[in-house]
Amino acid sequence: MANENRRIANRYARRVSETRRLVYSIRNSARSRFVWFVAICGYVLFNAKDFWETLVGHPLGRDLLLQSSLPWIITAVLALIAHLLIDVVNAHEGKYYTTLVSMLDQFQLRNMEDVSSTEILRRIVRDEESPLPLQKRSLESRTTVTRVFERSAVGMMVFAFAWSVLWPATHWEPSNSVSPKVSTPAAPK
Repeated sequence: MANENRRIANRYARRVSETRRLVYSIRNSARSRFVWFVAICGYVLFNAKDFWETLVGHPLGRDLLLQSSLPWIITAVLALIAHLLIDVVNAHEGKYYTTLVSMLDQFQLRNMEDVSSTEILRRIVRDEESPLPLQKRSLESRTTVTRVFERSAVGMMVFAFAWSVLWPATHWEPSNSVSPKVSTPAAPK
């Protein structure tokens, strides 16, 4: 039984390390995505005044410019917060995984002839051995908050794109719009 417990603990520690690398890679991809969200929002906001004035056909006051740009500002803020929260989750996740692997290593070094060794291994794997439950709850709560900001940023980005298409149509004034100049050939003399 002692060797079997050691093998189980060793395999579980390897799987935990592989999972950690995979999750870290996925989170880094999410971080990159939110950097791009902020960059896209910045580009839109940088060009917003000229873009919307061209679309609506008249100069925009500050209030209308703010209305047209607000979804992009909110998207940028949500994406920035999500980006920062991903770093916080990565830190807590690193602490959790390090503790878990350390506990598995300690388990492998202990006297396996003890009858309770199988129960201790079960408690470690189920995150019931102290301090794992506290770290797991902390990680899960931060992950939930981060996920809310991630999804809000993505949803707001979709809304901002739709807003950019729909908002100018509600403020378009055909009488003031700039129509393309059509040159007519000069009449022969």
